[in-house]
Amino acid sequence: MKVFVLLAAAVATFSPLIAHAEITGGQLTLSHSAFTDDTDLSKTSLEGSMEFGFNRDVSIQGDLSFSQFNTSDLDITNIAAHGIYHLNETTSLGLFLARDEVSDGSADFVGLEAGHEAGALDLEGYLAIGDNEGTDGTIIGISGRHAMSDTVGFGASLDHGNFDNVLEVTRYSIDADYSFTPTTSLSAELGYTNFSVSTLGSATEPYVKLGATIKFGAKRGSTFGKRSITNLLPGL
Repeated sequence: MKVFVLLAAAVATFSPLIAHAEITGGQLTLSHSAFTDDTDLSKTSLEGSMEFGFNRDVSIQGDLSFSQFNTSDLDITNIAAHGIYHLNETTSLGLFLARDEVSDGSADFVGLEAGHEAGALDLEGYLAIGDNEGTDGTIIGISGRHAMSDTVGFGASLDHGNFDNVLEVTRYSIDADYSFTPTTSLSAELGYTNFSVSTLGSATEPYVKLGATIKFGAKRGSTFGKRSITNLLPGL
């Protein structure tokens, strides 16, 4: 069954509950990334998420984002829903459904995720399997952030996607963020993306990314990050 059908069913099922749930957090992020060797190969994204809590243990998070790959003139819309169980104040587990939509196709994903806060260190990981118009794919990712102070943090992330052993994409990066207020921050990211095609070989390209985020509700905004193929692609 297609993920968007499951999303629709989930919305219909949980709509009465959401109406009585409390908004516990959310965030809005605007970002722009580009390959350093050719900055015309770039991507601009607007991402939003909101989380509804039924009680202190159970919540649902909804994501919606739009990405434009400027050179290829490709637009991708991503929608995702997360069912979240908070084991305690520091550890959360989730099940998510996601869909990437383009003009001539779509990609559907389902996966598991987990997040943990240990003092100044935040960790998050996920595993997704999906289908892109008949092509099966698996994406796995892990990220971490260390808060140096109330205003400055440093992080690193790694995402890897394998699509029918024909195409593999790996993105790894380091980043830094600065908070002007408890809810507003700017970030900068430097990383590499490796593309490997079974019939053509591989290539690695460096990229940079700048972003601005506004959070509300819980200190960390939404519990989990964006789940999309576009996470692997800084620019096209």
